[in-house]
Amino acid sequence: MTVAASNRKATCARMLELKHLRAFATIANCGTIAKAARRLAIAESPLGRQLKALERDLGQGLFDRRGRRLHLTAAGAALLPRAQALLGLAEDLRRPSDTALASDPGGTVRLGLVPGVAWHPALGRVVLTVRQRHPAITLELAVDATQFLTSGLRSGTHDLVLLRRPLARGGTQSRLLCREALCLVSARSLGPLTPRRLAVVPWLEPAGRPLAALQGALEEAGLGQRQRLVVPDLATAAAMARSGIGVLLTHASVAEALSGVHTTPPPFPLPAQEIHLGWRTGGTTGAVETLRTLFRQAFTVPIQ
Repeated sequence: MTVAASNRKATCARMLELKHLRAFATIANCGTIAKAARRLAIAESPLGRQLKALERDLGQGLFDRRGRRLHLTAAGAALLPRAQALLGLAEDLRRPSDTALASDPGGTVRLGLVPGVAWHPALGRVVLTVRQRHPAITLELAVDATQFLTSGLRSGTHDLVLLRRPLARGGTQSRLLCREALCLVSARSLGPLTPRRLAVVPWLEPAGRPLAALQGALEEAGLGQRQRLVVPDLATAAAMARSGIGVLLTHASVAEALSGVHTTPPPFPLPAQEIHLGWRTGGTTGAVETLRTLFRQAFTVPIQ
């Protein structure tokens, strides 16, 4: 083998395959290889081999194992937004008709949001872009619970939805936009939020927004039987946290939007939360496709 041929072979070996990036992004999304394998409809063994091949090509580990879950290393956290951007570009290239649909968009797009997502700064960027660059598009926003948004999407009440979990099949599709951490929001007067302190301070819970998926992690931290104070909505919870009545556990994007409060990471591990964009398969308008593109661009960098 010549030196040139050897160099070409080495270069090809270092080229990242889309299937390996998709495997990595899905594992990061699901937290375990078993869940990621079910989502991708493949066996766990080949999925694990794809992850190992990617780590071998990059020369560094992408996950740390803590218990049964996989957590991103610093290298993995740096790679994830780039992998998502490349996968999004590949998806766009497979749909050449999207550009034609969005070339002259106009009409109404009905967007449904779960509570809390409306606070995310990326949503504001999308709305501002629509107003400045696509004045022919009218946005109608509605906030509701996940089950009502999902049924509304299938029935045609909503054109797009922003949810905290992926959509099941059945005439709909969804795309992971970002993963973000959870933060504790409190008054500075409460001082450091240690596990012992959190066990006696009331836990503020906006009605209709239970974080059931976190119950196991909270119980492991000794907070499973914490004192709960259910309040009407997120704004009320934020105001009560600001006044020192209790502590609010919320998403990083929400915490960043609040003023006059102390924000800190929890003193115990909690799974990252997700935002997914959902839509109906087939029959979409140019305005809907434009919004899908804007959301992909706005969420290029996930909050870690």
